[in-house]
Amino acid sequence: MTGDRRMHRVVKGFAFVESLRWHENALWFVDMHGGTIHCMAATLEAGGEQSLTSLVGALDSPSGLVWSREGEPVVVSMVNRKLVAIPTDGRPAVRADLSRHSCWPLNDAIAGLDGTVYVGTFGFDMFGGAAYAEGLLLAVDTNGVSRVAADRMAFPNGMAIMPGSATLLVAESAAGQITAFTIAGDGKLHDRRIWAQLTARCRPDGICLDEEGMVWAALPEQRACVRIEAGGRVVEQLDFGDRLPISCVLGGEDGRSLYVSSAATLRRELAVAQRDSRIDRIAVSVPAPATASES
Repeated sequence: MTGDRRMHRVVKGFAFVESLRWHENALWFVDMHGGTIHCMAATLEAGGEQSLTSLVGALDSPSGLVWSREGEPVVVSMVNRKLVAIPTDGRPAVRADLSRHSCWPLNDAIAGLDGTVYVGTFGFDMFGGAAYAEGLLLAVDTNGVSRVAADRMAFPNGMAIMPGSATLLVAESAAGQITAFTIAGDGKLHDRRIWAQLTARCRPDGICLDEEGMVWAALPEQRACVRIEAGGRVVEQLDFGDRLPISCVLGGEDGRSLYVSSAATLRRELAVAQRDSRIDRIAVSVPAPATASES
């Protein structure tokens, strides 16, 4: 089903908005190519736009955004291959150096209930135009100790953890699928399986879960954001015209606002020059899970 719901512009004028998160009644995101981390207060529901955006911090090529057990935002520094905490005084502090695991950039991240942070890696120099190669999924414990949680990952991207279960979902963009793992009590991943196989050229980027256990996935190549059930059937589709949806999250006062970031280009140099990335909000019928894990 193709959705014709009205999209409400929330914020615009960024280079490349990624890692949308709904945390403590506010919308958080990073500007990957602009090098900044931002927070927008819940008053954006009343129609506020860019003037309500707060600059949380600056970081070289920020990507995945999570929160520590102490409540600090922790951000992936892609090119430097580190997890960096952004405390209230604005001084970034390295939580974990992951450079020994990979020579190539890191990607998105999510935090488990025990505080373990899972981080994807590119596997190749995508920005430099190198040939594709599989990446890794890394795990970082609360002490900053890191290990490889899964290998042979086909460009691991957005992630989600199913509430009430120990299931981690990972969008493998290059394989056009969403892969599931069972999270053991020690944070290790087991029982790797395909949760949803998508059709050709449907390469999921950012994902989020709703209350019915379905996944919203941003599909840049399809210029759409789709709602998928287990197995891969698309039950709803929102079209974005000539724009490329990148990340999505459910939030708002009632959890029924789907926020989607989009861009006009995937090329970093053009994105920085054009600063045309934005976030739109669309009302949906099924809310976010009541006990959703912070990503």
